[in-house]
Amino acid sequence: MFILHITFSLGLIAFALGVALYVWGLRTQGAGTSTATVCGLFVAIFAMISILCTFYCALIYWDGYLQGNMVSSNHHNMPMKKVMQEHMQQQKK
Repeated sequence: MFILHITFSLGLIAFALGVALYVWGLRTQGAGTSTATVCGLFVAIFAMISILCTFYCALIYWDGYLQGNMVSSNHHNMPMKKVMQEHMQQQKK
């Protein structure tokens, strides 16, 4: 969950910088302001999408892994395909 906090913080920083660049581009006259406006808008939009995806993945992680619905942790040295096959067999029983 610590990585969630880091990712969320970086997303907020990127969003704030994108909005700041967008507002600066709107309020300033001169060369490069239209590029700054477009770049700021893209950064803000992609940062918001990234924040939403982070929360979605965190909810999936919380619901599955931390609540015990995922494969048990004693399979850490096995290939993932074999782990998933064993998990599917256990669910069928």
